[in-house]
Amino acid sequence: MSWNYRVVKKEHDSGDATFHIHEVYYSESGAIESWTTEPVQPMGETESELREDIYLLMCAFRKETLEEAVVEGRAILRPAYERQG
Repeated sequence: MSWNYRVVKKEHDSGDATFHIHEVYYSESGAIESWTTEPVQPMGETESELREDIYLLMCAFRKETLEEAVVEGRAILRPAYERQG
């Protein structure tokens, strides 16, 4: 199983949206299997580890933004925006 950080858009009942970074876990085939319930924040046991974690968090912005949705009663992550053409 592999993982990375991803930007996740959350729609609220008010109609507002917020963006957070979560750890997302993938199956061997690359399908999303799960993600952290709570957003993550940078941390490390040394300054060097903290710097590396911040770098990995920034890499999330190079990937497609995801959004949480409920489909058939099950929470999923899907692309937040439809790709054009």
